[in-house]
Amino acid sequence: MQINLPRPEVLDYLRAHNSYFLFSHIEPDGDCLASSAALGRFLEAHGKTVHHFNPGPFIRVEIQSYREQFLEALPERVPEDSVAVVLDCSTADRLGHFADSVAGMPTLVIDHHSSSDPFGDLRYVEPSAPSTTLLIQLIMEAAGHTITRDEAELLLFGLCTDTGFFRHLDSFSGVAFAAAARLIDVGASPKEAHARIFGGKSLASRKLLAELITRAKELAGGRCLLTYETLTDVATYGKDNRDSDLLYQLLMGTETCTVIALARAETATTTSVSFRSRDGTDVGSLAQQLGGGGHRAAAGCLLEQPLEAALATITDLLANLDFPQ
Repeated sequence: MQINLPRPEVLDYLRAHNSYFLFSHIEPDGDCLASSAALGRFLEAHGKTVHHFNPGPFIRVEIQSYREQFLEALPERVPEDSVAVVLDCSTADRLGHFADSVAGMPTLVIDHHSSSDPFGDLRYVEPSAPSTTLLIQLIMEAAGHTITRDEAELLLFGLCTDTGFFRHLDSFSGVAFAAAARLIDVGASPKEAHARIFGGKSLASRKLLAELITRAKELAGGRCLLTYETLTDVATYGKDNRDSDLLYQLLMGTETCTVIALARAETATTTSVSFRSRDGTDVGSLAQQLGGGGHRAAAGCLLEQPLEAALATITDLLANLDFPQ
């Protein structure tokens, strides 16, 4: 794993202005929110004014404590010197209703996802990085900032979120473990991060998990598993009872599976799709074919198709997927 350090112009951008508007992606996870929170604390420590924005919804149990820090609308008056930093977004549409506002501001994009539709005036995008929080940590360290215990806890939480508590990392990932070690030495607790990510789940979440596992369909001789969530599931169990991480973990542990696709009916006419892989299959490229993005091992997209049609589209793609030899 080779991750480029932030270029001087990235550090200059974070020094040059007085007011920073930090934006992160729709249906946020621990990495994007922790990235925003940690970068905000870094900027405030250096005398900057910071506002955090996220379009929501705040579904995941482990991120509920962040909700109050993030605004869902811009203030009526935006300071003239305000600039944007977009975190953990591969494409502008992932900003939801903030996309148009960001398009009218000077923008730095910090992300670890590959993209078929890059945006922003300045970009620090490293697809080989396992999380955006790791890139924020590298920015802080490159700027000579002394990371506090609170900042370290945020950064470790984000890194653990996107690596599945490190189980997604492969050989030659020492840079990520070294970064985590520096955070732990400051006082961040792996034990507390694990409890926060994997604890506090409801019985309804386990029942929904059982439904999705039962529906899993083998494709490509069992190398791919495809499952789906219906609007009826959402009405029955609620979006806050989704536990995608454990679903991926359990399905990926089956004998021949190396790629997982999870389709979710978002409305009667739109379907979100998430992909995961463990054998080097590039699901980021797969998502790009459908107008989305991500990295080799994790990616996603939004299809303007009802669930049934989306499942047919995904099935065709997975049936003809090129697997590493």
